[in-house]
Amino acid sequence: MGMARSGDGGCSPLRLKFEDGLMVLVLIFYTLLTVFLQEVAKYGTNEIPPSQFDSIDPATVPNLIYGSKLVIVVEQFWLATIWGCKACLLLLYSAITTGLREHTAVMIISAFCALGYITIEVLFFSFWCHPFYDYWSVPPANLQCSVYRNHLILVLALNVSSDIMMMGILLPLLIRARLSLVKKLSLCALFSLGIFVVICSILSKVYSIYTPYGSEWVVWYVREAGTAVVVANIPQTWSLMRRVFNLRSFLSNGTSNISQTAPYRKGSVLRLSHMGTDKLRPRSRANRSESEERISHTDRLEIWEHKHIHITEETAPSSQISQPEPSLKLDLSTLSK
Repeated sequence: MGMARSGDGGCSPLRLKFEDGLMVLVLIFYTLLTVFLQEVAKYGTNEIPPSQFDSIDPATVPNLIYGSKLVIVVEQFWLATIWGCKACLLLLYSAITTGLREHTAVMIISAFCALGYITIEVLFFSFWCHPFYDYWSVPPANLQCSVYRNHLILVLALNVSSDIMMMGILLPLLIRARLSLVKKLSLCALFSLGIFVVICSILSKVYSIYTPYGSEWVVWYVREAGTAVVVANIPQTWSLMRRVFNLRSFLSNGTSNISQTAPYRKGSVLRLSHMGTDKLRPRSRANRSESEERISHTDRLEIWEHKHIHITEETAPSSQISQPEPSLKLDLSTLSK
């Protein structure tokens, strides 16, 4: 997937960016998530209704304890997958908004996501369930240790709010960009795929909170994480899809092969060339008036050149040609400013 994200980078790992390596790590987390969810479904957990505590089969208790411990591992892989996808998208948004006022918003949202992740982890390991080993006690001493209700509500709030804020950064930029209507709609649709992640997040937590004693939450964990991974990779893999399916780039203009950029205030440029154009192509193409304006504001380069010529005359010995032979020595020095 990291190779596919690089698009023009070919098959060389040296061409991968930091966010590509991070996405490879996210895919590992997602794979482990699906594997451990299968184990949870196999062994069961301590998510048992209080009315059924007396009917627990003692022979199944070891399996239930083991499955409850795996739920903790599953939760960590799920959080790493979801927040890893956020990190990859924020790195992309940071590159796109470089030099724009929206770049500050990207930094603020990045800090919000980081603090949200830390808050979730601190509360999960030190606050929601005391003592910690009650997370796998059978029967559970506290419902917060089995169904994770408060934890799920907090995760839902931070996850959905950060996704909405992330979509609110780039969409206004694309709307204001000087692109054709078709390109605007295409790019807005591409970066609005996060709506599906938000919907999956809400449905996943609704099933987990209101039907905590069933196995439906396992299916929705996979759906939500899988949707997040796909959506996070689509912007970076568009170049590969365009080549495989012989599609035109969103940013191509007729038969031109030069990527376009959208001018922004104060000389900043919205770098839409990140959307899968060739890396050897110029990142922007300014019009004639913009070029003249940039030239007029550029300090001129002055070159001062001094030439010193020294001519000496030497008298040849009598044994040689009696006619004097002039010698020309040229000392050329340049001084640049």
